[in-house]
Amino acid sequence: MICPPTLRILAVPRWLHSAALILRSQAHGESDLILSVLAPDHGRMSWIVKGGKRSKKRFVNKLEPYTLLKATWVARRSGLHRLEQAEIGDLYPGLRRDPQKFAAASVLAEQLYAWTREANPEPETFRLACTALDRLQGDDPRVLPLTVLRILALQGYRPALDSCTACGRRHCRDWFFAAHRHGVLCPRCASRTASRLLAPVCAGTVAFLRQALASPEDRLARLHASRSCLAEALDLVMRYAGFLLQRDLPAWEVYQALTGQRSPQPWRAVR
Repeated sequence: MICPPTLRILAVPRWLHSAALILRSQAHGESDLILSVLAPDHGRMSWIVKGGKRSKKRFVNKLEPYTLLKATWVARRSGLHRLEQAEIGDLYPGLRRDPQKFAAASVLAEQLYAWTREANPEPETFRLACTALDRLQGDDPRVLPLTVLRILALQGYRPALDSCTACGRRHCRDWFFAAHRHGVLCPRCASRTASRLLAPVCAGTVAFLRQALASPEDRLARLHASRSCLAEALDLVMRYAGFLLQRDLPAWEVYQALTGQRSPQPWRAVR
């Protein structure tokens, strides 16, 4: 009996095309790079770029963090896909000429990486991120706090800012933000809560953040607040994000060092 030769079935490579935003880049071996990217219909992904560290033609100036690409890659079951071709969609050059703006982009990328998931479509988050990077090239201090706030809301962590989360009171001159309650407390209810779990916040900041959550994305540029209010809003949003993630945020620490904005100790979960 003659046995037929063994047939080897080869999987046909699956080539995919999409816009993608580079969140992180790290060396892999002597010449390769691994990129963490965000794509609208594929969510967060990991790409390996063969020869990416030494590329002088194929990928030159295309693999820097916070670059928007028009990319083609080969999907792999392992989840580490292989980047084949890339064209620059936007370099956001204004970010690279200013250390503070680049640090702000790093904070945004850190939050995007933390809150998005692999193979989970994120079209709204992707669009929000690209718009924010474009606006960060200017001098608009509203961009970072409002973008991080909306990222949290898109991921299901919209803070309750309309009324006291304990008694329901709606009008106060001053509020306290309670991360463990995911919203604000009035002074009376805050007096019954451990101070280490609270952050005082003025009514103007609460109103600004409330309007930001209620406004369509194309109307955010119409919102106005004082510099002190924006600084308080950014500190509050970042401390809340750190509480939810329960870990340090290195990019945020670098940003604070560059800008001189210092936060109190981060909140940690109640045990």
